[in-house]
Amino acid sequence: MLPSVCETVAMQIAKLNPDGRIELTMRGEPLLSPHMLDNISIIRERMPKVQISLFTNGIVLFGRPTLLVDIVDAGVNILCIDCYGNTYDRFERLVRDVCPANDISVVAYYHDGFTPYKKHRRGYDMRRVCLIPDITEGVGTRVVHNMAGNVPSAGVPSVPLPKRCTRPFREAVVCYDGAHIICCHDWSEELVYGNVLKEPLVDMWYGYDHWSVLCMLHNRDRDFVPCDVCDFHGGYRVGLVQNPFVDRGC
Repeated sequence: MLPSVCETVAMQIAKLNPDGRIELTMRGEPLLSPHMLDNISIIRERMPKVQISLFTNGIVLFGRPTLLVDIVDAGVNILCIDCYGNTYDRFERLVRDVCPANDISVVAYYHDGFTPYKKHRRGYDMRRVCLIPDITEGVGTRVVHNMAGNVPSAGVPSVPLPKRCTRPFREAVVCYDGAHIICCHDWSEELVYGNVLKEPLVDMWYGYDHWSVLCMLHNRDRDFVPCDVCDFHGGYRVGLVQNPFVDRGC
């Protein structure tokens, strides 16, 4: 994502939810982006009280260990390193060598129950590196989903799952080019509400198209693209999501 696009996205998210949680992840390795530190700084400047999480495979850090400190200093609160391919011990040595002198805490995701997947109280004050074991170890909630049918090897439902889904209720996903899509599982961008470079994010979030999707999902109706082939179980605290059109008889 170019800094100019990030600036627009950050300003619009600030209007929608200035003290929420931003997750920098998906669609490639974030540490390879030449604009990564600039974009993190832009987000932090626009939203001082937002919690920022960044997910990486961390391979770049083996050659540039101090980059870890630069990322946190730029504004990331939770730097999550996915330790693929038996790299956990190597990453643990690396981050423990770098972090203590820089007031950054280190946590193993499966050791103390800490989760990087939610907003924490005063999360904008955190400076934490979270080491996440390889997904093949079956730790916690780490499950391979079919990403709205884009990973057929994970299995595709023969009929739409009759389940609610909380993701579109709780996350606004903006791609590198400004496209606002239904959720992070929509890998092929099959349901695009619009583009933040052309219309305000807040208008799309409260727009009829998005709320119609929420209404269908609340009614356990996934019979539309891309949700019709998605195998996501629905998320946590599903019973708390409310029908946005309840007052309109939907």
